Amino acid sequence: MKKAGTVLITVLLLAIISTTAANALTDYSGGVTEYTLEYDISVKAPDNWMSFTWDVEADDENLKTLNTTKEKLLTYFQENRIIYETAYPGKGTIDLSFQNNKETQQIYDLTNLTDSLLQVMGKAMAEGEYKNGDDRYTYSDYDFYYYNETQYIVLNFTSNGDGKNQGVVYYTITEGKEYRFILTAEKGKATDELRNTLKQMVDDTVYFYNEFWDDPNYDNHWDEYVQNYPE
Repeated sequence: MKKAGTVLITVLLLAIISTTAANALTDYSGGVTEYTLEYDISVKAPDNWMSFTWDVEADDENLKTLNTTKEKLLTYFQENRIIYETAYPGKGTIDLSFQNNKETQQIYDLTNLTDSLLQVMGKAMAEGEYKNGDDRYTYSDYDFYYYNETQYIVLNFTSNGDGKNQGVVYYTITEGKEYRFILTAEKGKATDELRNTLKQMVDDTVYFYNEFWDDPNYDNHWDEYVQNYPE
């Protein structure tokens, strides 16, 4: 009986430890920080994730943890139109990319599309035929998510780099501006905990209106927004 009791206690302790470790990814009780970016968007992330913007300092200790430097990080931002990144070392990263050009202005807002047009767009993205697609990923399927007056196309993917890491994209166009929330798992599968963190970030996001983007002659002002890019 003693042995059976000891085994039961051990199993219960392991279950508690396992649950605590899993929930740590989405544990917002330790604090949340809001980041208002220069791209008409505000996002929130739990403080147990590392966050980076274009204003990252060269001596940021989190850069060492991720085995990178300010120059390397901002080069990655520049090449992939990333405006914000949050990371949980060993688990995954969430990148927020931004784009605005004549094509996104033409669609203007996904909420304006009919269900049938949304289906056409989602299918085109999943099959890699969408002109504004991202060739870093191979998409497997698509779905839709509507929250806080914002329509998203949600896609699952595997990275083209090694074909092993999985991820999820929440894609939207709102008031002519395209945003992608890109979750990439570091070790293969995009777990439910990672997906829940991504969804919480999407739900907490606030979009702002800026008449600057309504300029009919506008065609990609990205360079005006990357003045912090290292030489």
